[in-house]
Amino acid sequence: MCCPQAESAKVRRKLQKQGALQVAENQGCKVSQARHAVLAGPVYAMSLTKLVPLSKSGCAASLVVQPTVIAFHGRNIFIYCRNMGVAQDLDAFVELAVRLRHRADIGFLLIGRGSEVSRLRGVAQKRGLDNLRIDDQVSPVELAGLIAHCHAGIVALHPGHGTHNIPGKLLTYLQAGLPVLARVNPGNDLHRLVLDEGIGASVVGKSLDALVEAATWLADCPGAREQMGSRGRALSDRLFSPAAAAEQVVRGLTAR
Repeated sequence: MCCPQAESAKVRRKLQKQGALQVAENQGCKVSQARHAVLAGPVYAMSLTKLVPLSKSGCAASLVVQPTVIAFHGRNIFIYCRNMGVAQDLDAFVELAVRLRHRADIGFLLIGRGSEVSRLRGVAQKRGLDNLRIDDQVSPVELAGLIAHCHAGIVALHPGHGTHNIPGKLLTYLQAGLPVLARVNPGNDLHRLVLDEGIGASVVGKSLDALVEAATWLADCPGAREQMGSRGRALSDRLFSPAAAAEQVVRGLTAR
């Protein structure tokens, strides 16, 4: 039996011989782009024995995350990444998945590490949720490839928080052009930021109905998602780019 690497090379040689592939290097991922007489065809990454479709970012998820992409094919994927602890109160998003389990076009992915990972995974399995996956933390490159397949980024803060907090994952979503689905504590500046900048939907407090409404709206409005994603990228450039940071430093020094 042929080993996976040899089989992958065999598939690659066959496609190249047919003139179907053009090899390129993009963001550290070896990719292949199908030629077409008029329009560029789909982009793929070689991964063992499979050709894995790449997203518009040009970087594919690795074998660690491919099962998620395959399992959620055709769904609007809401992704949460990084820490999964008590402070995030991710049970609300498990309940959200329960309420939206009838929607075959919606999926939820929680990925990262933390004190709540095992418990949340057990809850999801016990409730038989095929629209929710809870995966372990992956490398930044793998995460970037995975996010590129998603449609909205989740920001989760426990409603009981008494302080302002804008998580770092928000920047990750904005840079990737993902609109935001936020659930935050009362008085958090993030709520107004999301709404005022038009970069997603934000819910304050414990209302599951409001969270369901916000998630449904994002899933049902691809045009709005695209516009919010574009505004998110622009906001990221305006507030968090190296040039913006340098300008803030200069402004602070000259104000003294």
